[in-house]
Amino acid sequence: MKVEDYSAKLEWYYKINPHLSHMDLAVLLTADLLYRDLSKDLYVFREKYAHFNPIVLEKPLDGITFLKIANSYESETIIRDRLNAYMNMKFNDIVHSKAYEENAVIFKKYSIIASEIFDEILERAAFPPRLKEVFKERNEVKYCYDFFEMLMLYRKTKSRRIKYEVIRNLGLIVLIARINRGVEIEDLENRMNQVWEVFVKGLRSSRETKKTYYVWLEPDYRVTYKMNKRSAETAYQKSIDKLRKHADNVYPLQKITCHSFRTFSGNKIIHMEIRNKFKSTGKPSYTSFVEKMLRKNLEFPNQVHDTIGVKIVVNTEEAIPLIISELESFLGGSSTRKLEKNNYHPFGRQDLSEYSSTEYIVWKAIYDITLPHPSITQIDRMLEITRNNKRAQEELKKRLHYLANNPKDFVIEVQLQDINSYFLSIARGSPTNHKKLKMEQIRNNSFYKVFPKEIYEHQVNELKRQLL
Repeated sequence: MKVEDYSAKLEWYYKINPHLSHMDLAVLLTADLLYRDLSKDLYVFREKYAHFNPIVLEKPLDGITFLKIANSYESETIIRDRLNAYMNMKFNDIVHSKAYEENAVIFKKYSIIASEIFDEILERAAFPPRLKEVFKERNEVKYCYDFFEMLMLYRKTKSRRIKYEVIRNLGLIVLIARINRGVEIEDLENRMNQVWEVFVKGLRSSRETKKTYYVWLEPDYRVTYKMNKRSAETAYQKSIDKLRKHADNVYPLQKITCHSFRTFSGNKIIHMEIRNKFKSTGKPSYTSFVEKMLRKNLEFPNQVHDTIGVKIVVNTEEAIPLIISELESFLGGSSTRKLEKNNYHPFGRQDLSEYSSTEYIVWKAIYDITLPHPSITQIDRMLEITRNNKRAQEELKKRLHYLANNPKDFVIEVQLQDINSYFLSIARGSPTNHKKLKMEQIRNNSFYKVFPKEIYEHQVNELKRQLL
């Protein structure tokens, strides 16, 4: 978004409507900057994701089968057969096709997930409520769970927006199906536990020690922390007084718990954590994975390498290369390290992104970890169930032997941070707070890809007119 003369804008708004509320002003200022600077890779994205390109409404592209079916005038029976053939191609393998009713169950499930993703992208963009309402998926599309009914909706509606949202919804349903084929989502929790065991076994030589930090932001947005609650409260109060003098936002004193330990080489790790990209607040979620694919124009699910991520926090950036060396003693050496990125001093302090802060230090890389074949757990369960069936036991043991000798590489992301950067990434009000970072990434890129100017700008301008 471009830098604007807000003083002149506010004066103009109040001249037109002197009764504007603070929330009205937030809507107007945000809406006025939308669609000024579109993401630079929009053309590349639309070439790869045709279902998100509004031009298909006027010029149907050869690759969108749904539009070919929608523009045909065949009987309902033939159309349902063609739609079912499409679902079989997208949802099932080439040998095991299913009836329309079976595929319809999968279609409904993915349709609900698609709508949840659009809602969550808007939530993460953190627009003012009235502006967010402009982009909410139309109920006719949101609650249309049947493929044939979706096609009928597309045919009958005169609304260009509804037509677009039907196509967009279908494009995301197809992408979700591809993700499910490419990522063992149900097995990720088990994989995450295995990765955690690898890191604990490879690094931790001492028992964990629970430590509490009291964290706050200074007027210059530097993070400060103390481990003594009373001294932290005293220093925090002085900081608040400075912030109020400068009319800056005041954020509460934050309590953060870490679990520190010593490594086998005697290095201290302040904190270590692991996360699954398909989980948000303890619930299954596709949003982070899908949003990253769209933002980075990734065509294939296996191009996302941080499905499982391990974060390691150390005291200072000088400790980072020491931990890297320890990691590679059990991960397989530097040859397993790929896509290395950093913005910390010994490696030349390269900027990670345009959203990074100069105070924010992080090193990250992708590693291949060789884990047991994911099917071993199921074979073990089958052995238990069939323990009275000698023939089944023999076959299962053969299969188990094969799987045990054929482990699989699993790709994870490893991040190393100093303690200041870690607190900056989670402290409320911090310029590098993860939530704020995601908001900026969406507002500056993926938002324009899923809520295109050609469809939604008119409604944004209509809202501005209503307020003024």
